[in-house]
Amino acid sequence: MDSSFDLYIPFQLEEIEEHRYYLGQKFGRPVSDDEVIHDWMDSGHSERFRDAYKAHLEVIRDFAAKHDCGRDFRKEITPEVVHELLED
Repeated sequence: MDSSFDLYIPFQLEEIEEHRYYLGQKFGRPVSDDEVIHDWMDSGHSERFRDAYKAHLEVIRDFAAKHDCGRDFRKEITPEVVHELLED
């Protein structure tokens, strides 16, 4: 798996879904896609994610190769894996 983009999207989606969960807890209701994406960007989470991802790209690539993830990489991604690989 060469493309950093193929790895980036599933990692970011997992982080956004986790952010949705915390926003829902904060607001006491389900959070729409628009709400979570706007908050993800406005709060600076997207920038922090991008920086952490870039800093740990080699570790992420090694994980993908070790687990033979191919294009179905997202099924291997859990919040625990994301936090472990991004060290956050």
